[in-house]
Amino acid sequence: MPDETETTVESTTTETPGEVTTTEVETTEPTPIVRDFLEDDGTFKDGWADVLTPEDFRNAGDKIAYGAVGSVKDALKQLAHQNRLIQKQGKGVMPLGETPTPTEVEIYRRAMGIPDDPEGYNVQVPEGMADYYDADGFKETVAALHGANLTPAQVKAVMDIDVKRLKDGIEAQKTADAAARQETETVLKELWGDKFDTNLLLANRVIAENVADEDKEAVLAIIGNDVRVAALFAKLGEAFLEDTAVNTDGERVSGLSGEIDRLEATPGFADGTLKRTNRKEHDRIVARLATLYARKYPEPAATT
Repeated sequence: MPDETETTVESTTTETPGEVTTTEVETTEPTPIVRDFLEDDGTFKDGWADVLTPEDFRNAGDKIAYGAVGSVKDALKQLAHQNRLIQKQGKGVMPLGETPTPTEVEIYRRAMGIPDDPEGYNVQVPEGMADYYDADGFKETVAALHGANLTPAQVKAVMDIDVKRLKDGIEAQKTADAAARQETETVLKELWGDKFDTNLLLANRVIAENVADEDKEAVLAIIGNDVRVAALFAKLGEAFLEDTAVNTDGERVSGLSGEIDRLEATPGFADGTLKRTNRKEHDRIVARLATLYARKYPEPAATT
């Protein structure tokens, strides 16, 4: 780059009695190099970029960009255009590199609206989903998203996807459980025949009277999904109903009485509604009651 100053010589005359002295003084002034490469209409003269640009901005790529600039007006237009592009791409902030400095992270988060800490996302466990989310695990997930510098909108999108995944899984499990229960019921009806209702009642009674309230739902689910477990509970129910009271034939009476009571308490049986709405079931109960009463109160043996 040429010297950016120019030297001029000024003459100074000094008069003393009987003598006149002329002294030449050199002065240095800045050289108006921009003016030298600028036409009156603001356009650049050839070679301006080789002289006016800093040395570290004279590579081939930069020179291509300078080729699109022919005047001061063009330069200002190009500058404004690039500034708008940067604003659209990230509010004037470039994406973070692999190892950003704390200052870069702070500036980036502020520009992108990322909170200073995970609580700032204000993300809560969705209503009705508390049983499916571990509180500590949920906080750790949000903290990890904050550590990855996700914006609030991105965090919301991630959590929405996770909630949908979980809900879809719950619905799929419910469908599978319903299918398993239906299959179990079909098998038990074939296995137990007309004892299906009685055996199911026995199994449920064993659970009702011997399983803690908080575990009943889980045990019922197991029974509904496994034929072997259902059969076991029905068998336990039969044994459970027996006690020390026996009739004249040595049969335990309390078990018979319990089954009689349950059958007579069948909805609609006592008032005749069941007979009108489900005659087959009504007749089955009547026949069963006749058998039970005969066993509970056997006819006395004939004497000779």
